[in-house]
Amino acid sequence: MSSIQRALQLSHPGDTVVIGSGHYYESLQSVRSGEPRRPISIQAYPDAVLHGGSRNRVFEINHSYIELNGLTIDGHHSEGEGIEACRDKLIYIDGHKHGIKQVVMRGLRLKNAYGECLRIKGNAVGTELAYSTIENCGLRDFRFGRGKKNGEAIYIGTAPEQLKNYADHSNSNWIHHNIIVVGGSECVDIKEGSVRNRIEYNLCDQANDPDSGGVSLRGNYNTVRYNTIINGAGVAVRMGGDTADQGVYNRVEKNHIENNRAGAIKIMRSPQLALCGNKIHHSAKTKVVRRGSQVRDKINPSCDMSKWSSK
Repeated sequence: MSSIQRALQLSHPGDTVVIGSGHYYESLQSVRSGEPRRPISIQAYPDAVLHGGSRNRVFEINHSYIELNGLTIDGHHSEGEGIEACRDKLIYIDGHKHGIKQVVMRGLRLKNAYGECLRIKGNAVGTELAYSTIENCGLRDFRFGRGKKNGEAIYIGTAPEQLKNYADHSNSNWIHHNIIVVGGSECVDIKEGSVRNRIEYNLCDQANDPDSGGVSLRGNYNTVRYNTIINGAGVAVRMGGDTADQGVYNRVEKNHIENNRAGAIKIMRSPQLALCGNKIHHSAKTKVVRRGSQVRDKINPSCDMSKWSSK
């Protein structure tokens, strides 16, 4: 086959594209959707590395029922250590106005993006990322000093000020059993309008935005549990959106939280559903829980949910 993209063009539901050993310098984009029981699969050899080609998005997915397995994407595409040697986004999932379903990614290795490593947007529902590693995101701002704060490992949804002609409800996505050493801003950033996402069993290390968290919850009814969140410049988890009805009714429970310089949990909006069972290790000079001026509920980091349950 002349290229991976050519193989994608020829693939139909139930087909598998196998990427052999080697380094590949092309940008990829999905061509058509698979089917619920017959996805289009991309399976990579352990030493297959995709660096991207002419576009700043290495792999763009705009279709449903796509599976990626074992693929390494390294945005460092050429000699040199500057920003010109890196791609912007590694995987860009965008369902646009009408949305997409069930993009499944397992066993990936994502590294070296000057922007976001993984973007999930455009009413993407049921996306799964599991058993993967992500490192060195946000190089433009956090290594090369542009001065802004772009560079999430995983960015779900769209910020309100960036919405154009339609709302983005990227809901019910599942991020689990990943190792994330972001080096940029958040490990996971869930924007306003994106609900019922689950963030579970991940290691989140070195989230370097001092004003945010390792995980930022700006949408509603999201769950963060069984994670290890360590060594952040900000808090471990930040809850609250731009308006009073966003970033509420979330659950943060049974996480291991340690050595986050701004504290464990920052609550900017209420009510929340659960703040329970977290194991928190912090400096005596650092507040365990911080709250914004608009939060009136009593803050209790134990399992007393009387002030945090939705009636």
